[in-house]
Amino acid sequence: MPMFVWTYATCALSSFINGGFESGNYLGWTRGGGTRTSLLSSQIKPQEFLPGGSFYNPSIASTQSSIVTNGLDPILKNLMANIVQNGTRSLQIGDAARTGDLSVASQSISNYFCDNMFFAWLAVFEDGNHTSEESSLIVVELKDLTQGDTPINKTYTASSATAGVDPGFQSATVLSRKYYYTPGWRVENLNLGVNRRGHNFSLSIAVADCFQRGHLGYVYLDSFGGIVP
Repeated sequence: MPMFVWTYATCALSSFINGGFESGNYLGWTRGGGTRTSLLSSQIKPQEFLPGGSFYNPSIASTQSSIVTNGLDPILKNLMANIVQNGTRSLQIGDAARTGDLSVASQSISNYFCDNMFFAWLAVFEDGNHTSEESSLIVVELKDLTQGDTPINKTYTASSATAGVDPGFQSATVLSRKYYYTPGWRVENLNLGVNRRGHNFSLSIAVADCFQRGHLGYVYLDSFGGIVP
């Protein structure tokens, strides 16, 4: 069998469980959550909001992330793409309540043979005119459990300094509240390289409201896997 065929097949077999949430439940995933209001953005560590972490709150973890089906975002409506990127379902992390909470979705993967991890996301952040340390945010954290390091650690903050999370966001005012949002799905590529093939990993995606509890943030996630969605 040619090398590229073997790698593709092994990658598909060793990839995420329920990476597109098409099972309609949280099979393969661990949900976490807790209150963010004592933490600045630079102090947030997603694992501390997972079961066993010092900020874990089972009530928040079980209620503020949900499986959603095809349709429009309830706030931005047709300004945004369909809230499912592929198939019939996606995962919404966080909700439309302004509670100062943080929600996490995490999955551990053994013997991962792909060179990349892909996922797609669609986000809504309310403009609080805050600094990056106090704004709503997304944290993407990938730990290599075999090697004992964290090759991916990305943070996107909806700060006043950047007028949103990054230039790819647009803004709109709905019922006198200003929001930043992604008009279309964005595909994230976490490049691991061949030297990490076969390692065990833990991937966590965290989403938080603003520090002051006055502005919401939530994200739709879909299409996790080793192959471009």
